[in-house]
Amino acid sequence: MVGTFFLQSKTANNLFVPLPAAAFAFVTAIVSLAAYIWAPRRYTYQLALITYLLMCITTGVLIDLTGGTQSVYVPMWMMLAVFSGLFGFWGLGLIFITTTAEILYHIFFGTIPYTREQIIIILLAGEMPLLVSYLIWHEKGSQDVTKSRTYDAMARELNQVANKSEAVINSIAEGVVVTDGEGKIQLINPAAQTLLGWGKEDALNLDHRSVIKLGDAKGNELPEESSPIRGTLITNQTFASNDYSLTTRSGKKILISLLVSPVGESANGVIIVFRDITTEATWDWRLIRQLRSSTIRPVCFSKRRTNRPSISGVSFKIC
Repeated sequence: MVGTFFLQSKTANNLFVPLPAAAFAFVTAIVSLAAYIWAPRRYTYQLALITYLLMCITTGVLIDLTGGTQSVYVPMWMMLAVFSGLFGFWGLGLIFITTTAEILYHIFFGTIPYTREQIIIILLAGEMPLLVSYLIWHEKGSQDVTKSRTYDAMARELNQVANKSEAVINSIAEGVVVTDGEGKIQLINPAAQTLLGWGKEDALNLDHRSVIKLGDAKGNELPEESSPIRGTLITNQTFASNDYSLTTRSGKKILISLLVSPVGESANGVIIVFRDITTEATWDWRLIRQLRSSTIRPVCFSKRRTNRPSISGVSFKIC
């Protein structure tokens, strides 16, 4: 449009672009290019609407300067008007008001008299694209709203499920810690916070080794390659034992019952469940000493190792 000022037609009329229309087209092109290169995402709608309105103004000036309602560029306007509904009320409303005002001006104040049939054709040519635009984009908008409501409902439901799950985890008496595939803590319940001496805000996103310091049954620190948490992250196998100790943030050592389970597929993370069994272990050994000193009946006792956590790791039988 900018580069062509005169296009000769084989018909009696000349297809040409007047200089004012060419100037508007040039400005529209510059704005469109600037919006494409520079536009921040949050201003995309506003800049797109401005560009579209400039295109409409350019086409309107072109039609007015080339015969008004009898211009050969009227079909260009009809195609452009179909996209007005894409911009919602602002696009469709502004174009409807402008088009209606322009048509009424030409009918009542124009120099060319129109018959009833011509007026009907002009109204159809001007308003029909807007009706089509409304039907197309309103239907699409309704579908988008329906999808949005569906997504919102699903999000609310998932949020409720997540809240319930969190409430259940928080109510568990055992300590529960969940890590991601890299071993960073993503969840820690109140019981775990109490046992470890770490607050939720301090522990989240830390490496589990900084918070959960495991040792053997004698309190000696475990080497990294012997960590059951690391082993579960690598092998994706559940691990359970009563033969581990834990050093809290304050430096206190306690005996724990430990269960480490994988989350989904390998490297997705682990769920660590543990509880303090120091008192139970102390009670077990006291009982053993009492049974050893008893002369009523001989007692056989043995320490039973198991891969499943239990209240006690010691079994007894009367010989």
